[in-house]
Amino acid sequence: MRIVLILVLLCAGAAVFCGTAAASLYYTVFCVRKRRQRTSAASAAEKLSALRQKLHAARGNEKDAPCAAPPLSAHLHSAAVMAPLLESKVSWHTRAENGELERVCVTNARGQKLSGYIRRPHGGGCKRAVLLVHGYADSASGTAYLADAYAERGAASLAIDCRAHGASQGRLTGMGYTDALDMELWLRELSARMGPDCSIALHGVSMGAAAVLLYLARCGADSALPRPVMAVSDCAFSDLRRLFMFQSRFIAGDAPLQQCVFSCIVSCMSAVNGVCAGFLFKTVSPARALASYGQAGVPLVLFHGTADILIPFAMAQELYGACSSRITRLMPVERAPHMGAFFYERERCMAAVFDMWDEADAAARQART
Repeated sequence: MRIVLILVLLCAGAAVFCGTAAASLYYTVFCVRKRRQRTSAASAAEKLSALRQKLHAARGNEKDAPCAAPPLSAHLHSAAVMAPLLESKVSWHTRAENGELERVCVTNARGQKLSGYIRRPHGGGCKRAVLLVHGYADSASGTAYLADAYAERGAASLAIDCRAHGASQGRLTGMGYTDALDMELWLRELSARMGPDCSIALHGVSMGAAAVLLYLARCGADSALPRPVMAVSDCAFSDLRRLFMFQSRFIAGDAPLQQCVFSCIVSCMSAVNGVCAGFLFKTVSPARALASYGQAGVPLVLFHGTADILIPFAMAQELYGACSSRITRLMPVERAPHMGAFFYERERCMAAVFDMWDEADAAARQART
């Protein structure tokens, strides 16, 4: 009897621990509204100044200054990634203050007001536009470097604030799942503003890339949804639950007992999210969605750095396996960290995007004739 009682108490204690840890971790990860000030102009300028001081102290002898940060945030201390990204952010806010960006708002099915910003290239009208979707805990300004790159090639861009990010309403991040639901509204809005003859593409980064892939799967399941001409995914994850379990090795260690405990915590977090947001983690699986519904015939470019620690390159390979190889191109970028593919090989990446865009436009014209 005593043994049974001890086992019951141990199980109850373990359940309380997992539940408490899950609630705390869930609040930390999913309640991103408290971090909105980090995406402001002042915050970007402050981070850029600190990074420049760090580089100056290192005398600029290394492409990436030495990083003593935890592995999961190593890319945030990469000079090759963060310096141009932050410079673009500061420029973005300057453009916004000068009225060079066109503010766009839509209201989703839950009554949440979402914000976006259109940047048109110099010279007036354009025949191409891209919908840019940022990563976790960032905002539209986090894709400013992409807006610059597309503008240089004559394409307009609509950079959006995902739910609970930037100026958009919402309490919890949807980790790409809810953002994929909102993408239909954004594509229709962009098409209405740019005209029916405009060729529209999707480009997502990290969490935003997962949203892009989930939206393509939605298009595969529902032919009535507006489809982009082509899409770009930069360092997307293939499955949210497995991503958390992969990252847990850097947080809790990789011993079997620690992994078992963290697996219980992730399951509790999924249950909490089911109550708070209406979906479980197993639902957020771009690889499974693409394998089940396809990508609606939309050509796709997958970028991913081979040195990505936050989201492993193996997930890009899994996504490629779930897609149609006939219209999908996987582009590994050697030594690039998370989000680093574009910054390490900018010209190669943009050339791949526009080569596929040219092919997609040519195929669309041929289909109409």
